[in-house]
Amino acid sequence: MLTKEIKKPTPALIQYIRIAMKNPGKPKQELVCEERARFSRKNVRVNPSELEEYRRQCGFAKSKYLPFTYPFLLTFPLQSALFLSDAYPHAVMGLVHIRNIITQHKQIPVDATLDTDCTLIGPEKVHNGELFTFYTRMHIAGELVWECRSVLLRRGKKNPDMEKAPTLDVVENAERIVDWEVPALTGVKYALLGRDINPIHLFPFTARAFGFKRPIAHGMWAKARAMASIESHLKGRPAEVTVDFKLPIFLPGQAQLGYNVRKDGVDFGLTDPEDGKPFLAGQVKYI
Repeated sequence: MLTKEIKKPTPALIQYIRIAMKNPGKPKQELVCEERARFSRKNVRVNPSELEEYRRQCGFAKSKYLPFTYPFLLTFPLQSALFLSDAYPHAVMGLVHIRNIITQHKQIPVDATLDTDCTLIGPEKVHNGELFTFYTRMHIAGELVWECRSVLLRRGKKNPDMEKAPTLDVVENAERIVDWEVPALTGVKYALLGRDINPIHLFPFTARAFGFKRPIAHGMWAKARAMASIESHLKGRPAEVTVDFKLPIFLPGQAQLGYNVRKDGVDFGLTDPEDGKPFLAGQVKYI
């Protein structure tokens, strides 16, 4: 499989309009689960003002290293390009981000020069549709330092003979609790920063057009803010952080982060403080 290099990403608004308008016909034959395409970018550098804004929005302390989740923002243009390629022969709107796994092998200095690539894998048939995975890697001078697997569900033909995939449970009896107030413009601010301008995250009228009563927070913002509270326990160790996204956080809203620190990692969950409904469940494993 050849890798296509992207030298200059398309502006986010133009890219999103193209994604929203994509509506190809049904594939002529059933797709086989495989690595479908790979795009790359070379010599990627961090914008210091964007990094500072990311720390502010997500709650990360200043450091000479990038926040654990920050590289995801640098890879989003590759995911968008893969969505628009022939490798993904479906409409994009309606996909649901259900799981995200980030593996950091080594902390990334803020002034690093990065080479990154993203591979689209799928479709994998599951109980309630099919899954597509974006597998992203980041290298510094040829050394793999960071990986990410974003798993998205495309609802469609059900496969009743297949069991539902196991998911993480929200942590119970959490020893540490952090309460969040999530302002109404959280989605707008993160969309402008992360270039994920899906209307469901922006305003009430744009969210209602897609079936939501109010805008919802980005799942990766919620993961990042949770990691901002947990990251100090990692102490720079290599780790894998898995999150299963459960229910949306409506904006404005409240959320409660609960977590337990173990010898080999951290179990954490994000819930509604009023009724306990789960927003996400997560687990840190040291590697």
